[in-house]
Amino acid sequence: MTKTHEVDGEAVEASVTTGRTRGSRPNATPPPPPPPQVRQPLPSPINWWKLDDEERAETLEVLGEWVPELVRRYGLRDSVVPPCWYQHEALVQELLALFQYRNQQQVQKTAPPSAMLDFHYQFDLAIRRLSSWTSATGCNSAEHHETPLSMWVAPGIVRASTWAVEFEDHVNSVRARNTETKE
Repeated sequence: MTKTHEVDGEAVEASVTTGRTRGSRPNATPPPPPPPQVRQPLPSPINWWKLDDEERAETLEVLGEWVPELVRRYGLRDSVVPPCWYQHEALVQELLALFQYRNQQQVQKTAPPSAMLDFHYQFDLAIRRLSSWTSATGCNSAEHHETPLSMWVAPGIVRASTWAVEFEDHVNSVRARNTETKE
């Protein structure tokens, strides 16, 4: 299609394209968005205590997508999984174990037909532990509390230092008894 318009006082014909071919309809819907970035699955099993900071961050990102979905799908209350779950190591490790168990056992193409029943059995046990740990922290949707530590394991506390010495003395006495028995 051509259209005439004026440039500097002269009539100029220009070709105009509409992006359509004759008889075609305009595209009513925009093109689909690009597919979401697919995360690589987490290695398995994961030993949380052995992860460096970057590995912990990557693991938390995956859990940060999965845990809200778990809470939503199963209607879990804040007394089971509070919004600050990621700030409590016991909750992180329990949820990570549950995530790994589900992915290893139930999402595999070779999973047995009873896999989801097995997951739900383990899930029930996990809910009990999560509830107990959440209760110990006192956290809920309105407030977060630091995980309470027993004084004998709190860094920098005299009781912790005393315990370390007592423990070392006990280990040495066990070794001494073992040496006496061998002679």
